[in-house]
Amino acid sequence: MAETPIYGITHTGNINDQFGPLRVIFASNRGTLVELGIGPIVTAGLILQVLSGSKMINVDFSNPADRALFTGASKVLSVFMTIFEGIAFLIGGAYNVTNSAGQLVTPSLQSQFLILVQLVVAGVVIILLDEMLQKKWGFGSGISLFIAAGVCLSIVWSTIGPIGPVSDQKTLGAIFAFAQSTISIPNPHTASGRRSRHHPTR
Repeated sequence: MAETPIYGITHTGNINDQFGPLRVIFASNRGTLVELGIGPIVTAGLILQVLSGSKMINVDFSNPADRALFTGASKVLSVFMTIFEGIAFLIGGAYNVTNSAGQLVTPSLQSQFLILVQLVVAGVVIILLDEMLQKKWGFGSGISLFIAAGVCLSIVWSTIGPIGPVSDQKTLGAIFAFAQSTISIPNPHTASGRRSRHHPTR
């Protein structure tokens, strides 16, 4: 999902990314289905932890029934936070783009609804994956694993990504871009030989 762009967004490369430095922490990728990342899960968990810590809700973590109820409430709140954050992104103009005339273009109402549906479905999938990891269908914590996977994805694509060209006509991966730069460097001896033949010295 981190490599699948959101359908209904045009020119995602021209969209400003205000949360760029935080993408690694939230395991998200701009303009893709994991736009929200683990943000809703973390936010829902923090809200419930604050409520239980301040005794606004009584939770006995030594009681298995209370723990199960707390976990279920966290998942339900995560879904609501996914919807809330998706709406906040749309209202805040996160997907507005600037056209060739320099005017700010807002997606149509139909496109906004489609974007919200995609964000919610992707968020539910992430919540279910986190639930599977909590049920020991895997290893480690779901949130930590998502962050690690995002970091590994960034490292791999930045190293050997074959996608391109980018702004300087080079591929995304550093290795391929280095090879392209090496091949395109002109030979100084060949160039000087060509100049001497056309312009002989006196």
